[in-house]
Amino acid sequence: MTSSPPIHTAPTDFGFDSNDTNPSTFRFSKAEVEDLRFSFRLLDVSKAGKVARTDLISLLSELSLAGEQPSSNVHRLLNAAQASTAESLTEEDFIDLVFSASSKDERSEIEKVFDMFSNGKEYITLEDLARVADDLGEIMSEEELREMLTRAAPDNNNGKVTLQEFTEVMNRKLFR
Repeated sequence: MTSSPPIHTAPTDFGFDSNDTNPSTFRFSKAEVEDLRFSFRLLDVSKAGKVARTDLISLLSELSLAGEQPSSNVHRLLNAAQASTAESLTEEDFIDLVFSASSKDERSEIEKVFDMFSNGKEYITLEDLARVADDLGEIMSEEELREMLTRAAPDNNNGKVTLQEFTEVMNRKLFR
């Protein structure tokens, strides 16, 4: 009987206080980790449990040149592989590399959405939510908007949602 691989989790660095005891995390599902393990085994043609970093870079370079509009995922992985100093990657190193590229992309997307809501401020207010709802043609009562703020930042009563709180809400929505 084989056991299923654990869900791979790793902390993300959103530029917040590193002493935070409840950091945001990104997760891969068991199926996604299994897909990554399968991909690694395809790359590990010698069955040595390691893939040369240069081989991975070559493969990713070929993939980025193969299409007219190469995937941004391929570019992120290629950049992460090129930044690595390891000569070879184990299966776990490979998963970490993919995770690293994925978390950076998710972070930048979340930050872009936050900036859209906050108009460049360090927080989102009730007025910001009302403006975005109006821009999107959504009719929402003030009570509904206040409930959204309360759900996003249940521990504060200042009527503002910070980037960290917004990121935590988005992670719950994206990865559950």
